[in-house]
Amino acid sequence: MKTEVQVTQNNFNYNQLLIASLLPLFVVIFVGPLSDRYGRKPPMLAVLAGFAALAFVYLVEALQPTWPVWVLYLGTAVVNFTGSWVVFNMAVYSYVADITTPDSRTRRLALVDACWYMGGPLGRLLGGWVYHIGGSAPVFLISLILWMLCFIVLHSSSKYLGFPVLKV
Repeated sequence: MKTEVQVTQNNFNYNQLLIASLLPLFVVIFVGPLSDRYGRKPPMLAVLAGFAALAFVYLVEALQPTWPVWVLYLGTAVVNFTGSWVVFNMAVYSYVADITTPDSRTRRLALVDACWYMGGPLGRLLGGWVYHIGGSAPVFLISLILWMLCFIVLHSSSKYLGFPVLKV
């Protein structure tokens, strides 16, 4: 039984990694030029919606553990069809480059990186506490709520998120 579980887990991880690695590389080729033309906000919103969908799929799977593992592939495919972190990073860094002067760009990009890299450890710490208290479903529910909150805040913000646009 232990060997069966390991084989299934390894196959799942391999397939999920394959989806998460290949799809965004193709998507970013098309989204990059589109974001130059139509703005940085649409790709960021698409990725946030994709991550909300992923959290929803994981939440449903946590509540229905007898469902087959391929259900999780659905969530992975959805977020990676939006470009996942590849497109999100492209849009965020391009946005910061668009709105900053050359003098302030390094400082603002450093701030973006600091926030980005603090989120991982803090999320894992808080997720571990929540998991210890209530299991995996509350972790995915909180994740879904936070993704939706990010989507709503970004969607309701102005085109340039309140920053002055650099006129070149």
